[in-house]
Amino acid sequence: MHTREFGRMCAKISLVTALSGSMVFSTFPVVPAYADLQSDLASAQAKLESIGAEYQKLEDNLTNAAAELEETKGKIEETQNNLSDAQALLASNVSDAYKGGNGQALDVLMGATSFDDLVSRVFYMNKVSDAQTQAIKEVQELKNKLESQEKDQQKKVSSTQSMIDKTAANQKEAQNLVDSLSAEVQAQLEEEAKKNEELAAGMQSAEDGESGTLAESSVQVPSNSSSTSDKASSNNSSASHKDSNKDKPSSSKPNSSKPSSSNNTNKDEDKNTSPSKPSNGGSNGGSSSTGGSTGTSSVGGSALSYALTMEGVPYVFGGASPSGFDCSGLVMWAYAQIGISLPHGASSQAGYIKSHGGRWTTDMSKLQYGDLVFYSGHVAFYVGNGQVFGAWRPGRAAGYGSLYACGTPYGGGNI
Repeated sequence: MHTREFGRMCAKISLVTALSGSMVFSTFPVVPAYADLQSDLASAQAKLESIGAEYQKLEDNLTNAAAELEETKGKIEETQNNLSDAQALLASNVSDAYKGGNGQALDVLMGATSFDDLVSRVFYMNKVSDAQTQAIKEVQELKNKLESQEKDQQKKVSSTQSMIDKTAANQKEAQNLVDSLSAEVQAQLEEEAKKNEELAAGMQSAEDGESGTLAESSVQVPSNSSSTSDKASSNNSSASHKDSNKDKPSSSKPNSSKPSSSNNTNKDEDKNTSPSKPSNGGSNGGSSSTGGSTGTSSVGGSALSYALTMEGVPYVFGGASPSGFDCSGLVMWAYAQIGISLPHGASSQAGYIKSHGGRWTTDMSKLQYGDLVFYSGHVAFYVGNGQVFGAWRPGRAAGYGSLYACGTPYGGGNI
């Protein structure tokens, strides 16, 4: 009897203890939902800031790499032109020296299968004049220089492609991170990005990844610099004016619409989103505190009207067609549409303007609508209001940007 009562008492005590315990635990405060939200926000912000810092460096590196490739391309083209001149001179000397000679000598020379073979035959015949010796030496030196420049270019091409791949990987990482976040966290990050440059760059990387800005980007060795001509040829770099039967684009002038952009970091020139388009169209250059006088370059304006139709075309180093452009390739293509042949290379195009009596200025306040603006390793069209239009760099399609987006211009003008 006592045993049963004791058992019942123990059971009651256990039940009371259990209930008391549950009541005690229920008095602890519940962790609010916003704590998780703040934790997710802080973690995502830290990661995106890190991604953004890397993205800024990668974009700067791509801009510099594109400029270096353009400069190298210009040097190669100059060397190619000099080599063509030297080969033509040597061929002329050989022709003058041997056209009155015996048939056997002519047969030997005319049987040459390449330029190098011709040089060897001239040496073997022991009929080399001082002029020919100097010409042969110049040709050989230029060919060696060209081969060295092309090797340097190929290394830069590989390095630039590696940067493109790294930038694409950065975009993918940022995109995956942002996609994994709730809409509320994304909204708070976008708000915070307005005052946080590195976070804004990280968000921009995610946006660029989503839009696929690097999907079509590539870097190639221009086809005209992959080999030298074994035949003597005249210098084909001089531009000539030709008649053109092509129709002008019906809508070619910039308008006042402003494309949408995501986060403003006050560095529009470094982003894939375009700044505001000039509102004054092609009627005049429009004076501006950052450059540009009233007036229009008639030739440049006509070429620009074609260039503007290529907005959004991807950057392709060595490209000079609507499937892809580099900076000087877009200029060369646009001028070709109005029957003017320009060399492919920013420095070569600047040299052409100067050597052919074109209008040239180093005062950016005197730029006119349609003028070409030249930087170290870059060229673009001036469109007024301190803005330019051109092909930018891998990952940034043809479009508008600040006059100083690629550094300080060293000059500009038109033919």
